[in-house]
Amino acid sequence: MRVALAVFFAAHAASSALALGLPFALAALGRRNPERARALAAVALVNLSAAVVLGVAALLFVTRAWPREFVGQAVRHFPLLMAVVPLLSVSFASLYAYQLRGWRPGPVAAGLAVLGVAWIFSRVAAFPEGTASAAVRLGAFAAGSAATTGVALLVMFREGPEGRFGARAALAGLALQAGFWASALRGAPAAGPAVWIPWAVAAGEAGVLAALAWPRVRVTRFSAGAAAAGLFFVYLSMAALREAARG
Repeated sequence: MRVALAVFFAAHAASSALALGLPFALAALGRRNPERARALAAVALVNLSAAVVLGVAALLFVTRAWPREFVGQAVRHFPLLMAVVPLLSVSFASLYAYQLRGWRPGPVAAGLAVLGVAWIFSRVAAFPEGTASAAVRLGAFAAGSAATTGVALLVMFREGPEGRFGARAALAGLALQAGFWASALRGAPAAGPAVWIPWAVAAGEAGVLAALAWPRVRVTRFSAGAAAAGLFFVYLSMAALREAARG
């Protein structure tokens, strides 16, 4: 059960991070290469749908595991939760408007809407007392968005300037995310391999990204795929650590 939960939460973290990062990547790419940006818009729409499905499943799990705490948070932040559906509608509509009509503000509008959803759930998920604050949760999510989106660009564009930029963005995002992880997990009851393995995996992934960010290193399909698999394994390890800390 713990392995299944770790895999699920790793996929949930990756899809949610892409849902935030891809719209802003679209906005940056649209000025230089509109055709590639339109193709990436389809990927962003599919991923946003997947993120919504996985997010609903995560809510069902949280409600089952911590019914009293979560319901209390939901009641306390009910006005904020009511804004989730309109924000998701804005994000979908904005991406469709960009893909079908070429509406240039669409990606930025979608990214801001997803950021609003992330802020709401960061507030709601800040329980029980003594766990990571909403600001730390949102910061870790934003940094993870940079890392995941950077790897996505690396996989899609590989040897082009966008791919190299993706490797550098992923490296910076992973470093920032590690700092937020350390703050969030400080004082966690987990010990032993459950603690040091995730950090070893993250350090290895940082080494791979640093090599791919170096201009003299040739980026291949294999190396880009290895970076993507490594980042997912980082999320898997951190999800396992979170489950170990929760007991």
